Amino acid sequence: MTSNPNRLALAPGTMLSGYRVLDVLGTGGFGVTYLVEELPHSRLAAIKEYLPSEVAVRDGNAVVPRSNAATDDFEWGLVRFMDEAKTLEQFQHDHVVGVDGCFRGNGTAYIVMDYEDGKPLNVLLERYGILTEKQLRHLLLPLLDGLRTVHSRNFLHRDIKPSNIYVRRSDGSPVLLDFGAARQAVGHRSRKVTALVTPGYSPPEQYERNGEAQGPWSDIYAMAAVCFQAITGKKPAPSPNRQRSSGRGSDPVAPLAEEASGHRSYSIAMLRAVDWGLRLGERERPQDVGEWLRAIEGYPRPTRRTNATAETMPTMRADEPASEAARAVPALRLLVGRGQDADVTLAHASVSRLHVELVVPQASMSNSATLGYVVEDQGSRNGTFVFRGGRWEQILKAVVRGGDPLRLGDYETSAETLVAMGMERWEEDDSLPPEPSEDALGDFDHAYVRVRRNPRSGEVVGE
Repeated sequence: MTSNPNRLALAPGTMLSGYRVLDVLGTGGFGVTYLVEELPHSRLAAIKEYLPSEVAVRDGNAVVPRSNAATDDFEWGLVRFMDEAKTLEQFQHDHVVGVDGCFRGNGTAYIVMDYEDGKPLNVLLERYGILTEKQLRHLLLPLLDGLRTVHSRNFLHRDIKPSNIYVRRSDGSPVLLDFGAARQAVGHRSRKVTALVTPGYSPPEQYERNGEAQGPWSDIYAMAAVCFQAITGKKPAPSPNRQRSSGRGSDPVAPLAEEASGHRSYSIAMLRAVDWGLRLGERERPQDVGEWLRAIEGYPRPTRRTNATAETMPTMRADEPASEAARAVPALRLLVGRGQDADVTLAHASVSRLHVELVVPQASMSNSATLGYVVEDQGSRNGTFVFRGGRWEQILKAVVRGGDPLRLGDYETSAETLVAMGMERWEEDDSLPPEPSEDALGDFDHAYVRVRRNPRSGEVVGE
């Protein structure tokens, strides 16, 4: 086998199906991620290579199983890796990394992703120590909107942590990177591959070998752990340690709401929601993103869903007028679109300047199971759709539950997420510390890979 100074990574200049490797963005136990240039367009992209180091090695440019005994695990994981790419390719969301395809080569497979020019959240947390609630909400709400889209396809991220959340240089918006579903699947199958866990962020059920207890609540635990770190400046203790200590009556992760005086810039609703998301028992946490969002906004926690709850929700078909009950209750009205006139602005190409009006009856804000939200299309170019009965249905005006998937053109969200974004925009709190300047989230030059080009030819010549 040939030697490689980086042992795992391909050398700069290596060609991969029309892409030229420029640099290594990251390495891990499951693969290597490269900064690449697509030729001849000189478009930058990121490519993730399947290279599970516990069962495979580099041989020149090729990736090969370590032994005949490791071949089955390697090939099984390769299929899971490519399946994950096909799933991720379906997600068209501004805050979930875009995947442009997958291809085979060098005995392995490669996932082509959008290159995000930004910094990982862990770098920002190292700089700031803690975030204000306004700063945290600016990151959390879009990420939860993206996570809801992922969960609506019966898919989990399984590796949420600050280093997998990027903050874009251009506008400070967040994007969720580096899904761990394939790595988790291989870890559960093979004793040669360590199951995917990140101490401090992974919930107890992720440490279990079969992984059967995992669900949306598992990603919520990890996201709550990220919030805990943003609020306190330190990540939570690993969940197995918490379990052992709790058995002795002393959880090392003290509830934030019990120490609210130490977190004066945070609302009690936010602190309680983070505490809820960090519960050790999977059934003791929010069971979906919508449930957790309601807690973050301070709405009463709903009881577990029952058929009776669904029956009390008014239903409405496309073009049916709003119910008398919904019209009779005083309401908050939010205009949602891409333009500056919107109350909730969504920077997505398929969203019209004014796309929908969202009518929020005041009764819904205290009990969203009573009336729901009225959604009315404002003559959008690409339509408004609600996911009902296992399919997307285009509507002009309808009442929807807060957590029902809602699509504006190709942008997937929900009514309650839009309400949360609208309320955040209108919220003013002079007691919060001053926000950083516009450039404050973009002054860590060491976190970037800088690309130099030949001024005559435009060719990338190095870092």
